[in-house]
Amino acid sequence: MTESKYPSFSIIITTVESSTEAESISKNLVENKLAICVNIIGPSTSVYNWKNKLEKSKEYILWIKTISKNIISVTHTIKSLHSYDVPEIISFPFKSHNDDYSQWICDIFGKEE
Repeated sequence: MTESKYPSFSIIITTVESSTEAESISKNLVENKLAICVNIIGPSTSVYNWKNKLEKSKEYILWIKTISKNIISVTHTIKSLHSYDVPEIISFPFKSHNDDYSQWICDIFGKEE
Protein backbone atom coordinates (compact mmCIF):
# COMPACT_ATOMS: atom_id res chain seq x y z
CA MET A 1 0.00 0.00 0.00
CA THR A 2 1.38 3.39 -1.03
CA GLU A 3 -0.57 6.09 0.81
CA SER A 4 1.46 8.99 -0.61
CA LYS A 5 0.13 8.44 -4.13
CA TYR A 6 -3.37 9.39 -2.99
CA PRO A 7 -4.72 12.82 -2.02
CA SER A 8 -5.43 13.63 1.60
CA PHE A 9 -8.80 12.32 2.82
CA SER A 10 -11.05 13.76 5.55
CA ILE A 11 -14.20 12.90 7.44
CA ILE A 12 -16.54 15.78 8.20
CA ILE A 13 -19.14 15.29 10.91
CA THR A 14 -22.36 17.21 11.36
CA THR A 15 -25.64 16.53 13.13
CA VAL A 16 -29.17 17.28 11.93
CA GLU A 17 -32.62 17.06 13.47
CA SER A 18 -34.36 14.68 11.07
CA SER A 19 -33.71 11.78 8.73
CA THR A 20 -35.23 13.84 5.91
CA GLU A 21 -32.68 16.61 6.43
CA ALA A 22 -29.88 14.04 6.74
CA GLU A 23 -30.84 12.44 3.44
CA SER A 24 -31.23 15.79 1.69
CA ILE A 25 -27.80 17.07 2.72
CA SER A 26 -26.18 13.70 1.99
CA LYS A 27 -27.72 13.45 -1.46
CA ASN A 28 -26.65 17.00 -2.35
CA LEU A 29 -23.04 16.38 -1.28
CA VAL A 30 -22.70 13.08 -3.15
CA GLU A 31 -24.51 14.22 -6.31
CA ASN A 32 -22.30 17.31 -6.50
CA LYS A 33 -19.15 15.22 -5.97
CA LEU A 34 -18.26 17.00 -2.76
CA ALA A 35 -18.43 13.72 -0.82
CA ILE A 36 -17.69 10.16 -1.83
CA CYS A 37 -20.04 8.70 0.77
CA VAL A 38 -22.14 9.87 3.69
CA ASN A 39 -23.11 7.58 6.54
CA ILE A 40 -26.33 8.57 8.31
CA ILE A 41 -26.28 7.33 11.89
CA GLY A 42 -29.17 7.60 14.28
CA PRO A 43 -31.22 8.75 15.75
CA SER A 44 -28.84 9.43 18.60
CA THR A 45 -29.28 11.48 21.74
CA SER A 46 -27.40 14.75 22.12
CA VAL A 47 -27.05 16.70 25.35
CA TYR A 48 -25.80 20.27 25.03
CA ASN A 49 -26.07 23.80 26.36
CA TRP A 50 -28.02 26.21 24.14
CA LYS A 51 -28.67 29.78 25.21
CA ASN A 52 -27.83 28.95 28.84
CA LYS A 53 -30.26 26.07 28.96
CA LEU A 54 -29.45 22.37 29.12
CA GLU A 55 -31.00 20.68 26.09
CA LYS A 56 -31.51 17.07 25.09
CA SER A 57 -32.61 16.10 21.60
CA LYS A 58 -32.66 13.33 19.05
CA GLU A 59 -30.31 13.95 16.15
CA TYR A 60 -28.87 12.17 13.15
CA ILE A 61 -25.10 12.11 12.70
CA LEU A 62 -23.61 12.46 9.23
CA TRP A 63 -20.13 11.05 8.58
CA ILE A 64 -19.10 12.71 5.33
CA LYS A 65 -16.07 11.20 3.58
CA THR A 66 -14.26 13.44 1.11
CA ILE A 67 -10.90 14.61 -0.12
CA SER A 68 -9.45 17.25 2.20
CA LYS A 69 -9.41 20.00 -0.43
CA ASN A 70 -13.26 19.84 -0.43
CA ILE A 71 -13.66 20.75 3.25
CA ILE A 72 -14.49 24.42 2.61
CA SER A 73 -17.01 23.59 -0.15
CA VAL A 74 -18.65 20.92 2.01
CA THR A 75 -18.83 23.38 4.91
CA HIS A 76 -20.51 26.03 2.74
CA THR A 77 -22.99 23.47 1.41
CA ILE A 78 -23.88 22.20 4.89
CA LYS A 79 -24.39 25.75 6.18
CA SER A 80 -26.60 26.66 3.21
CA LEU A 81 -28.85 23.60 3.64
CA HIS A 82 -28.83 23.16 7.42
CA SER A 83 -31.82 24.01 9.62
CA TYR A 84 -29.75 24.89 12.72
CA ASP A 85 -28.57 28.43 13.49
CA VAL A 86 -25.17 27.05 14.48
CA PRO A 87 -24.58 23.63 12.91
CA GLU A 88 -21.77 21.46 14.20
CA ILE A 89 -19.21 21.03 11.41
CA ILE A 90 -16.00 19.33 12.45
CA SER A 91 -13.44 17.37 10.47
CA PHE A 92 -10.44 15.17 10.88
CA PRO A 93 -8.05 13.56 8.39
CA PHE A 94 -8.12 9.84 7.80
CA LYS A 95 -5.92 7.32 6.06
CA SER A 96 -7.35 4.50 4.04
CA HIS A 97 -5.63 1.20 4.63
CA ASN A 98 -7.17 -0.34 1.52
CA ASP A 99 -5.72 0.69 -1.85
CA ASP A 100 -8.91 -0.40 -3.63
CA TYR A 101 -10.96 1.96 -1.46
CA SER A 102 -8.48 4.80 -1.98
CA GLN A 103 -8.52 4.26 -5.72
CA TRP A 104 -12.36 4.21 -5.73
CA ILE A 105 -12.36 7.61 -4.03
CA CYS A 106 -9.88 8.96 -6.58
CA ASP A 107 -11.87 7.50 -9.48
CA ILE A 108 -15.07 9.19 -8.32
CA PHE A 109 -13.32 12.53 -7.84
CA GLY A 110 -11.49 12.14 -11.15
CA LYS A 111 -8.04 12.02 -9.60
CA GLU A 112 -5.15 10.11 -11.07
CA GLU A 113 -3.03 7.78 -8.97
